[in-house]
Amino acid sequence: MQSLSLGLEEDVFSYIHVNDFVHNFHNNTCSLKQEINQFYFTLSDCLKQSGSTTERDELIVLMDSLLENLVDLLTRLIFNKYLEEQIQDLEDNLKFLKNFFGFANFRGVEERQLEDVLTHTEAVAINAAGLFCLCWFDKKDKEVRNELKLKIPELLDKIKPIDPQVCKIYIQVLTASSYLDHHKN
Repeated sequence: MQSLSLGLEEDVFSYIHVNDFVHNFHNNTCSLKQEINQFYFTLSDCLKQSGSTTERDELIVLMDSLLENLVDLLTRLIFNKYLEEQIQDLEDNLKFLKNFFGFANFRGVEERQLEDVLTHTEAVAINAAGLFCLCWFDKKDKEVRNELKLKIPELLDKIKPIDPQVCKIYIQVLTASSYLDHHKN
């Protein structure tokens, strides 16, 4: 009986210890949220102001990382059905953009002709990373879910050729690719 009593006391102590650890960890992580978000916006502004673009390979690695994180968000977080569908749509469109960029590279489109699609893909990737920062810490927060419902469609509009500027970027790459194909034969 005494061993049972000691076992229960140890279990209660372990539970309290683990609960305290989790609570402290959550508080520490949440306190970093503002700093991480500030870092993201500072980095984003620096990239925009510098006018520099990432290297092709770095951008592909970034896109792969974003897609892995989207899968992680879908499997780990419980959202409502609408938001889940939006995230799935975002994943599909990010895959399209990554593949389109890869297609242009594979077809041998010259660096200067790739500049617009590289800049565009980089901007989309940075905005997608911002969405991950937004929901990584407050994944169950209703305000975050509502903000995601607004920001994901905005990001999708930057990928889909609905916007004339986006359409122009895609057409330029396809035209350059077609031109290269025509002149190889």
